[in-house]
Amino acid sequence: MLVCDSLEDWYNNCLEDQAMSYEFPPDIKQLIEQQLATGIYASEDQVLQAALNVLSDYHATVADVKQGMGEYEQGRGQPLSQAMSDIRQQMGFAQ
Repeated sequence: MLVCDSLEDWYNNCLEDQAMSYEFPPDIKQLIEQQLATGIYASEDQVLQAALNVLSDYHATVADVKQGMGEYEQGRGQPLSQAMSDIRQQMGFAQ
């Protein structure tokens, strides 16, 4: 019997025993196959992991934008034009 004391143990050992099988709809399967054909990904798992990472980043960005909008509406912020100017300056872009 495997003991999964940590997330790493679970991922490396126990997950293999609990592998999920799922038949993707044809349109999703086609998107996965297109990504595999690029050669960037070696497996469906890698494609799905990349997609989930992007989705997670998207949700984090939306949360950050909502927080920023709330702060701005409460008077704790700066106009977007000023923020963009500051970002351009920090990144070394022309004003």
